Amino acid sequence: MVVMNKLLTSLLAAALALAPAGARCFLVTSHSPDRVAIVDNDGKLLWQCPMNHAQDAAVLPDGSIVCAVLNGVRKVNRDQQTLWTYTVPEGCQNPVAQPLDGGLVLVGNEGPCRLLEVDAEGKAQRTVQMTSGFKGNHGQFRFCRKTPEGTYLAPMFADNTVREFAADGTQLWKLDIGGPVSAVRLPGGNTVVGSFEGVTEYDKEHRLIWKYACAEVPAPDKVSTVTAVVRLRNGNTIFAHYTGDGDKADLFEVTAEKQIVWRLALPDTTSVAMVQVLDDHWLPSADVLAR
Repeated sequence: MVVMNKLLTSLLAAALALAPAGARCFLVTSHSPDRVAIVDNDGKLLWQCPMNHAQDAAVLPDGSIVCAVLNGVRKVNRDQQTLWTYTVPEGCQNPVAQPLDGGLVLVGNEGPCRLLEVDAEGKAQRTVQMTSGFKGNHGQFRFCRKTPEGTYLAPMFADNTVREFAADGTQLWKLDIGGPVSAVRLPGGNTVVGSFEGVTEYDKEHRLIWKYACAEVPAPDKVSTVTAVVRLRNGNTIFAHYTGDGDKADLFEVTAEKQIVWRLALPDTTSVAMVQVLDDHWLPSADVLAR
């Protein structure tokens, strides 16, 4: 009986570890429709705000939302009121909106190929000049991230590389990979990338240690470009992609053993760019390790 109870307990614990949290919600941006939205675990729309070509986005601890739009960044509250804007120079575009310490926001200027840490007045407190072989203002880079080490991870989409830059613009690392959209540094030093190739993870020596390829997603779902990636504290990875349509899933949660434990098809939504896991109060979830 003791053995049986231990077995049942182990099976229950395993099931709970794989089950998606019933109370969690998600911030998602999409290009069709052009908006930032909050949906529940079943895809029910809870909140939305129209955005011009919504890209990177995040809910802040106070509940406000920053979202990269084609010509800059908008910060809005839950009443859709605009609290703050940043506008790129003429001829530039911006896909980046990462909240930083001290109320700063990391933004980008595609074309000149630079990142800026801007304050509440929209003034740049730091500018990072990056390098790229592509000089256009759309697709030069995607969801850049300032790392805990103070460096900058830049998925250079058109160049088919992920690059890491120091604050002075020195290139520290370069990874050749097709169509990278996101790059996230984990607390232990590993790097997770979303790209044409799927989700890939590299150790501190930049060696590939894990891959969930787009082709591994079982039918009827279809994935060709992974966009946002989120690593959960339980080791699972949530990712979004550009290629969802109809009843095909737009979001997935996959274990380290490559088992899909949750999938979500968002009604009337395609080309999901960013995803953030929220709790049932629509605030950043403590279940997230890095995004």
